[in-house]
Amino acid sequence: MPEHIMDKDSKLECLYNRIHEIRTRFEVLWRDAEIAYLHAVHMEKQNPEAALKVWQERQTALQEQFAFIAKANLGSEFMSEADQQKVRDIGTQTWTRHFSDRLGLSPAEETMRTTQTQTVDLNHEERAQQGITENLLSDKPEHIIPRFKEMTFDPLLGIKMAVPEHQYNQGEIYNLTIPKGTLTKEDRFKINEHIISTITMLESLPFPPEAQSSPSLRFHSPRKNGRPRLPTQTQRRTTEYSRQSTDDRRCIRSTHSVRSPLQNRQPHQCYHRYHVQNVPRRSP
Repeated sequence: MPEHIMDKDSKLECLYNRIHEIRTRFEVLWRDAEIAYLHAVHMEKQNPEAALKVWQERQTALQEQFAFIAKANLGSEFMSEADQQKVRDIGTQTWTRHFSDRLGLSPAEETMRTTQTQTVDLNHEERAQQGITENLLSDKPEHIIPRFKEMTFDPLLGIKMAVPEHQYNQGEIYNLTIPKGTLTKEDRFKINEHIISTITMLESLPFPPEAQSSPSLRFHSPRKNGRPRLPTQTQRRTTEYSRQSTDDRRCIRSTHSVRSPLQNRQPHQCYHRYHVQNVPRRSP
């Protein structure tokens, strides 16, 4: 069962691409440009041709800006510092919101917002009816999901990883300016938590004596700290690394085939996730 289904607190809650929210704000700015044109022509009696030119240039610029943001959202190319700054500059444009952003929230969101408004703005809802000016893109306090418990690692496991301050950071500018790929440092740490949990669980299991030197179950997940933890010198057999992708997918292929005394097994197969087949030989 997907976790977002089990934790669904409101009818419209789901996993979705937030580019749709950003596109809606661009639509608001598009209509604001049209309203500004009509106001200039009919209320301020400006030159219709000059006002029309300003309107058309504004809408052309909005189309180009949204195309740039949409492309940046894919994370398919390395983002230079200049492109990151362009995202920030586009995000400084403002739009006016007239509807409360505190209605229709799930209980978890309501609790989080209540805590945050104690230090942010107590008169937020009163001003919403008169119109609140917001940035086109922003990193808001509600985008921060705090870490509720301190992360500590058993020194015996030899895990050396920097723990991010927050559990998640969903800030729009923060995510859109990721230099490479689509994952933030918080997202990557969450992936690594799975590996850490697996290592901790396996280290605590009482393996039988004949299996205690076998590392065959340890490396089934994406890399931790750049490469999988290898067996000790007494456990290590000759291995070779076989890279299947540029970064996160490796496997360790045993240079010799090991057959089980109970059944005739095929030679080791290299999977897209870490897998080591290193079954100790039994003495005859």
